[in-house]
This record gives sequence, structure tokens and C-alpha cells, in this order.
Amino acid sequence: MTLAENANAAIMPAVAPVPPPMLTGVDTWVFDLDNTLYPAACNLFAEIDERMTAFVSRTLDLSAEDAKLLQKHYYTTYGTTLNGLMKMHGLAPEAFLDFVHDINLDPLNGTPCLKTGLARLPGKRLIYTNGSVRHAERVLERLGLLDQFHGIHDIVASAYRPKPDRAAFGDFLSRFGLAPERGAMFEDLSRNLK
Repeated sequence: MTLAENANAAIMPAVAPVPPPMLTGVDTWVFDLDNTLYPAACNLFAEIDERMTAFVSRTLDLSAEDAKLLQKHYYTTYGTTLNGLMKMHGLAPEAFLDFVHDINLDPLNGTPCLKTGLARLPGKRLIYTNGSVRHAERVLERLGLLDQFHGIHDIVASAYRPKPDRAAFGDFLSRFGLAPERGAMFEDLSRNLK
């Protein structure tokens, strides 16, 4: 269940909740963006996926079917389609990121309970995404949550190394001066939490 679904399912108490014992001492809250701060049922990533296939097809002059196969191969081999395109074809990443994130955000709706819950978290609230800052800002603005976060760390800030690359996590921690033992991370892909 995503954070948005949890927030919709819960009634927020009038007083600040007491964090579970395992979250005591947490002063940094790290959130993935896609399929984490909104329900996967919104199907935004399906549109991103289609646009990645179209980009690969157009850029490498492949049929849609061959482009989809190559896209999935790059994702499983290199962590992101973009990373595979950069490593195997020397692709400059900006055009890819702009194209694949130019999606319709109409399926997203703000969740007042989620905004209230985020506001109650003590310390820093950060976004760490394999997408772009522009994409994160658009999604957060549509959800009414942009003002709830102290920073966004995107694929560009990670030198295009996708989560769960250890060096990318190191860059993230250094950039924001974070102590991992005082943080909690929320993510839709378990491999990124290891």
C-alpha cells in the first residue's frame, strides 16, 4: 500500500501521533516519488514506460517491439533504461528525461491527509528519485505537496547512477549532510531499500 493509500485509509488524530519505537530518533524522512507518494493505480508509470519505448524506437530506429525488448533489457542490466542508453549508445540524457516525463498528470489528486501527515514528521523530508527534478516538482505540485519537502535529489544529482547504486546513495547522504542511522526511507521497489 502506498503512502497516499494509507493516508486515505486512516483518520488523522487531532494530536501529533507517537512514532513507533523503530522510528524514534528519525530526523530525516526520504521518499521515493513514483508509485510511492501516489497509488500505482494512477498508472503514471505506464505512460512513462510507453514514452521510453517510443524514445528508444525513434532514437535507435527500431520497431516498437524491438525497442520495448531493448528498453527492458537496459532496465534489468543497467538499473534504468537511461543508464543503458548512455553506456551503450553515448546518449546525452537531457532529451530522454524531458521526453519521458512529459506526461499527463490528470490522474493525480491531492490528498489532504497525506499533506497533514507529512507536515507532522519531525526533521527533513526529502525526495530521492530516479526521475528528474522537473518531473518531481510537477508531480508534487499536482499532489499539493511541493511545500512539504526540503529538497529533491534526482538522477542528475546522482551523476545518472540509479538507485540502488551505493555511490549514488553516498552522494545523496553527502549532499544533504545526512546520518543514515537517523533516517527512514519509503520506496516502492524493495531492491532500493537494501
